[in-house]
Amino acid sequence: MNLSKLRLLAGVAASNPPEFADRVRAVAEVQADRFLHTAAAYPDVPWDQVLRGLSGALGVNAAAIDREVDDRRIESTIAAGIARLGPSPQFALRHNADARIARLCYIACRARRPDTVIETGVAYGVTTTFVLTALEVNGRGRLHSIDLPPLGSAADAAVGALVPDQLRARWTLHRGASRRILPPLLAQLGTVDMFIHDSLHTSRTMRWEFETAHRHGGRPFVLLADDIELNRAFEEFVAAHGTTLAFQATCAASAKDARAGVGIFEASAG
Repeated sequence: MNLSKLRLLAGVAASNPPEFADRVRAVAEVQADRFLHTAAAYPDVPWDQVLRGLSGALGVNAAAIDREVDDRRIESTIAAGIARLGPSPQFALRHNADARIARLCYIACRARRPDTVIETGVAYGVTTTFVLTALEVNGRGRLHSIDLPPLGSAADAAVGALVPDQLRARWTLHRGASRRILPPLLAQLGTVDMFIHDSLHTSRTMRWEFETAHRHGGRPFVLLADDIELNRAFEEFVAAHGTTLAFQATCAASAKDARAGVGIFEASAG
């Protein structure tokens, strides 16, 4: 961590001790993962095969839903929004989700027609925009997003900057770490139909988020996770709940060396 980041962190320690603790814990988890957990070699399932699996598990034509993304020009809207961020955005664009998991989110959301979606990790709002577009097309549902922005003087204002104003009525943004925000949010909501992980990609946090959301999962429960190749958390979770698993697949990102995972679990947690 460079000197400017340390100064910002010191400022957080003085102004918001709980957030300081969350950020220090995140740094410690990342360092621990480098020694305790190994990267995972997830297979790249061809996209057409993923679509066929989603079609069978959710009873839809997933390929037709995938084409809606192009028809609605969602990726063009995102690209235009990124251009408006200018040459010096508040935090690195690498924090954004890849278009592949964003499409998975859109397809699953349109097919599942959820009342409640939760995502952890927002950045500039790529998957957020895809999910909110799907909810708007469905005419139902609400997205709750949890995000602890990168350290920076104006990072908070940049979170979700790509989300169009006309989609924000179905969106609630919760600022903070998932370990602090997710349990009370789930207690309030009762049930989550679809959960998207794209926050702290450590084995400990990923497994905790998966299990915590699954305990409140609807029927079926849809889990999506980005950057799963960094550890074996997705593989271990799917294996632990294999008796209720209707479909799972891992596929390569379209514009980075990474993997996304999707799992559909038929039985509600209990």
